[in-house]
Amino acid sequence: MTGMKCDVVVGPISVYGYIGAYKEEKVLGKEFIITAYYSYNCEDAVKNDDLYKSVDYTEVVSIVKAVVKEAKDDLIETVAYKIKTLILQKLDTVESLQIEIEKKNPPIEGVASFKVKI
Repeated sequence: MTGMKCDVVVGPISVYGYIGAYKEEKVLGKEFIITAYYSYNCEDAVKNDDLYKSVDYTEVVSIVKAVVKEAKDDLIETVAYKIKTLILQKLDTVESLQIEIEKKNPPIEGVASFKVKI
């Protein structure tokens, strides 16, 4: 990569979803916390103060919310993969990307949350 690299963190983003292996999770749903970590060549955007040459944070948030709200998967890993794939497809200036999903209050006694980063 040539130029200036920007590392960006978008989140935490709170989204209510119906993801999980247990029937109750798919019926009742729960809060998920998603954070996107990405980098891109931001030299043109920075030098010209040009939003259109950057990666629009609102687009990242929109993708995350849409995927989580539609997901009915058992694994949060699957949802993280879907988010990552869609961001990389739609935002072609993103050079590296990690998605972290935290599942709050899973149905396991004594466990406050699960997290996965992909």
